[in-house]
Amino acid sequence: AKRPHGVPLLRVLAPGLGRALRLLGSELDGARLAGRWAGLEASEVALVPVPPAPGSLRRRGFSPVLELLAGARPLRWHTRSLLRRRGTFQRGLDAVARGHSLADAWRTGRGAGGQKGRGRGGRRAAVKDSFVLARGCGGLRAVILVDDVSTSGATLAECARVIRAAGLRVMGAVVLAHVPPPQGDSAGS
Repeated sequence: AKRPHGVPLLRVLAPGLGRALRLLGSELDGARLAGRWAGLEASEVALVPVPPAPGSLRRRGFSPVLELLAGARPLRWHTRSLLRRRGTFQRGLDAVARGHSLADAWRTGRGAGGQKGRGRGGRRAAVKDSFVLARGCGGLRAVILVDDVSTSGATLAECARVIRAAGLRVMGAVVLAHVPPPQGDSAGS
């Protein structure tokens, strides 16, 4: 579904994502927005797609997450592209500024490549500091992160860290599919 010929498949899967998000909204209505949702209006919550890596976007020509959200309508919450990927050069410069050696900074800057084949620790390291806010959060108080596939959760965790640092609450994440990490993958690898 992540290749250009997969767009029709994403359009078939999108209504299922939409149903899950609408179900979440109806459950919240039934609970009268109690607990951690108390005091939030629908207009203060946004769906925030995890942005694709720039190389993946260039190769594919589309964002799988945005395709899914476009086909998931109608939704209770609006979509806001609050996050963007940081460039590898900027990540390397930031690593040097934090006191890392030039060799470590090079590895840090280059760590944003694909996640396939990496253990959990490698996945966490690859996405560390790879996202920043793309725009202001005006009028928002909370977000629900949306991604197409989750394996270790490292990308979602890093996106949540950036969103929380901006003063917003992360109410949860919705993914189309969860793929278990490779066999023998331990939490520390």
